[in-house]
Amino acid sequence: DDEKKPQEKGIENKSENKEKDQEIV
Repeated sequence: DDEKKPQEKGIENKSENKEKDQEIV
């Protein structure tokens, strides 16, 4: 379970980064 938590956080971070990239473009 502990290992799954960081993975989910990484996915959320990726989504945020993608949105940020779109805003910059």
